[in-house]
Amino acid sequence: MLRRLIPLALPLLLLGCISAPRGIEGVSADEHWVALPLRGWLAEGRGHPEAVIACLTADCPRKLMVALVTLTGSEARDAEAVLREPERLAAHLRARDRADRDKRRAAIRTEVSARSVGTAALPGFAITLGRADGSRAPAHGAAFGRLEGETLRLVLAVGDDAEATLGAARQAAAARLER
Repeated sequence: MLRRLIPLALPLLLLGCISAPRGIEGVSADEHWVALPLRGWLAEGRGHPEAVIACLTADCPRKLMVALVTLTGSEARDAEAVLREPERLAAHLRARDRADRDKRRAAIRTEVSARSVGTAALPGFAITLGRADGSRAPAHGAAFGRLEGETLRLVLAVGDDAEATLGAARQAAAARLER
């Protein structure tokens, strides 16, 4: 599943490479990490990535991508609501999976689980997506965010190991979002 998510995400992320890359404080900065130059990229006008790093080579103990993104306005409020109630995201993904299966009549079914892992001051969640038949390893994600006025600063992590992904997101959030 992770192999499917990263190839889909990377071309979109690379589309707007217009400034120098930077790392993310709180995430191990060994020689295997690649910082992607994405500061000026806009995701359909919804977000502004401050930094995106990835460890995807064979030398990486775990495949992992971590991003620091800023959202504003209604997108910030919507994302913050999901951070506080991750089951909303899981329910949306399950409904989309059912609709996609109905259209293509394929036997592939996705399992989605999400749980809250944040605090009142720093809401967050962990999510796992995988094939119900277990034919491929699941992908894991984690997110933490802090809403200040109309701006949400968000740490996102996607990886192949649930605890490593959550740990990286927690470390980056502690370094970049906690007061």
